Amino acid sequence: MLDVGTLLIVICITAFLLGVGWFVIWSTQRKLRGLRTFGTTWVLFSFGVAMLTLRDVISPLFSVILANYLINLGHVLMADGIARFLNQPRRLWIGGTILLITAIFWPLALYYAPENVAIRIAMAGLLLSIIFAFMAHCFWQERTLPLPLRWGMVILLCSHGIFLAIRGPVALIVNHSAEMMTSKDLLQGLFFLETLITMIFLFVGLVAMVAARLTGDIQDRNRALILEVQQRRSLQEDLSGAFANERMLRQEQQYFMHMVSHEFRTPLAVIDRAAEMIGVLVPNRSGDLAPRITSIRDAVRRLVILIDTFLSMGRLDHGAMRLESMESSEVLADIRQHFAEAESGGRILLDAPEPQALKIDGDRTMLRTIIVNLVDNALKYSSPDEPVRLTMSETAEQVHILVQDSGIGIPRREIASIGSRFFRASNTGAVPGTGLGLYTARRLTELHDGVLSVDSEIGKGTRIRISLPKRQALPVGTQDGGLKERRHDSMHT
Repeated sequence: MLDVGTLLIVICITAFLLGVGWFVIWSTQRKLRGLRTFGTTWVLFSFGVAMLTLRDVISPLFSVILANYLINLGHVLMADGIARFLNQPRRLWIGGTILLITAIFWPLALYYAPENVAIRIAMAGLLLSIIFAFMAHCFWQERTLPLPLRWGMVILLCSHGIFLAIRGPVALIVNHSAEMMTSKDLLQGLFFLETLITMIFLFVGLVAMVAARLTGDIQDRNRALILEVQQRRSLQEDLSGAFANERMLRQEQQYFMHMVSHEFRTPLAVIDRAAEMIGVLVPNRSGDLAPRITSIRDAVRRLVILIDTFLSMGRLDHGAMRLESMESSEVLADIRQHFAEAESGGRILLDAPEPQALKIDGDRTMLRTIIVNLVDNALKYSSPDEPVRLTMSETAEQVHILVQDSGIGIPRREIASIGSRFFRASNTGAVPGTGLGLYTARRLTELHDGVLSVDSEIGKGTRIRISLPKRQALPVGTQDGGLKERRHDSMHT
């Protein structure tokens, strides 16, 4: 014979341990919904069973009411936890109705028929079978769990629900008494043994359900990672193609620059020389001839400056410069020769220390492009009779090149934008220009680790200062070990 009291104690201890186990699982997988509810369910169920075992110690009225309410509350929470975990509709009205019936029926049953245990067993079986039917329905509706696990849980829950539903009529037929709840009654022993076995299998099934969900999440993450890797590979291939196209475009640009340098300079030199010869051969340059010759030579000079600017930008993007030490007299001679043949050459006032007194370290071609662009801008935006002053000076650590004019000036609010690509001040009007002269000067200055600063006022002229650092002694007029590569990736556009 099965001892009902012993089985109740075993069920109480087992349920409590299962509840503790669920709390441990929940502490490691807090992101999963419903796990804490499972732990609460088993703990409440264990307390309810404990009240049944203590019915002879505590007031039967209090212990029976509290025991059935805790047991039914635990089962309602179990059903709600399963619905939440499986993302199924929770149907809280079912659980609320069962708890309301429990709170009303048991006090009334104990008050009017305290010795009629059978009717209470029948009602408990009916209510619990409804809860287990709802849990089985949740698993029936679920499609993400493995099929064997889903069918196994449906069969387990339905079997226990049917057993509970049958137990009620059997209890009414046999007419259980209160003493039979703690005796060696065979039917009660079989019922509690089946409950213990169902508890264990239910725990195993729910753990398997959690494991299946975690496995599915891992598989989903793996698929997402595989998709992301494929997308990154596709992007890498696209970037490689884009880099290859950019490399090809750069090569074409460099080819175009070399073509401009070799093919455009010669005809421009011929045009300039022809205009000069016309001025020499024609004895009296009266009327419109002299201005036309001047316009031709001035246009040629501007084209040469524009070509030098584009060639310097090409070298800048290539990221290489040739460092050498130059005397200020050499630099001024280059500038003087560049503007000597133009009628505006006489407007340039050169101011520098005595020869051999000031040395500039840098790339000769780039420095020439910087100064020519600055001086040309000053001439272009000044009156024809206004001079442009080019001054060179030095401090202990820097060499300063100042280009100063008395022209139209730059609006204060636009000074910060000076040196941006294709930017021209709003007051330049119809004066021709591309907005690349100061941009190239600024970029080439930065390539020398220097600073270009602008100070201007409307109607009072503009002062542009180039500050270049002094470097360690370099051989005068020679390259320091050949070509020095200086990479400025952050300056690339």
